[in-house]
Amino acid sequence: MRVLFLSRWFPYPTDNGARIRVFNLLRQLATVHSVDLVSFASDPVTESSMAAMREICCKVEIFAYHPFRPNSIVSAAGFFAGKPRSVIDTYSKEMAAAVVRLHRQEHYDLVIASQFEMAPYALLLPDPIERIWEEIELAVFYENYTRQHQILHRLRQGLTWRKMAHYTHDTLLNFHGCTTVTEKESELVASLRPNDCSIEVIPNGVDVAGYRGDFGAPEPDTLVYAGALTYHANFGAMACFIGEILPGIQARGALRQS
Repeated sequence: MRVLFLSRWFPYPTDNGARIRVFNLLRQLATVHSVDLVSFASDPVTESSMAAMREICCKVEIFAYHPFRPNSIVSAAGFFAGKPRSVIDTYSKEMAAAVVRLHRQEHYDLVIASQFEMAPYALLLPDPIERIWEEIELAVFYENYTRQHQILHRLRQGLTWRKMAHYTHDTLLNFHGCTTVTEKESELVASLRPNDCSIEVIPNGVDVAGYRGDFGAPEPDTLVYAGALTYHANFGAMACFIGEILPGIQARGALRQS
């Protein structure tokens, strides 16, 4: 089967969770299918990184990623649009043209759009192509809304959540299936999806064999958090740990020593 994979992250080097997930999905898909990759890249891609992906994918095309700019004119206009502002502001005409061009050349059987910002490009390809929306993430928007107590913040987060929810439902009308990382995300997506769109939970994993070796002796009274703090969920987890959990651990340790 001819597969087109659309990725928000260039998958190599595998130095964060998103890249690790995409890289391993591509590696497994390529064992049984012919896979092409069209990807955004936030930073310049080295020749060695390109070579690593060309060992897996038949074709690899990269486009510069322009991050969401909340104060831009395009983003401000997005307040009055039905789509989420981040989807509107980060849209790339160059990537859109490449996706259409590649499909005309290769006649793909399946397109996989990884994460929210990639879904619009999958919709450019005509039926009867199969479409899968990979790794839908909604819980953070829902929780940001439900946890707000100030009325203005709640109204703003509520607008964001409603846009994300409506966009997800309307977009899934044109997808044959979707995936989430957790059961919690799956339940939230299930409450919004059209009835004929299937959902599969594909958890994140780690290639344990790749981490074998001698990393040195453990250091007493030291904690290591390996997650990237640029990801909001990781940052929130560490903020909660430092603010709410660690003081209790330290207090217990002080009582035992006294």
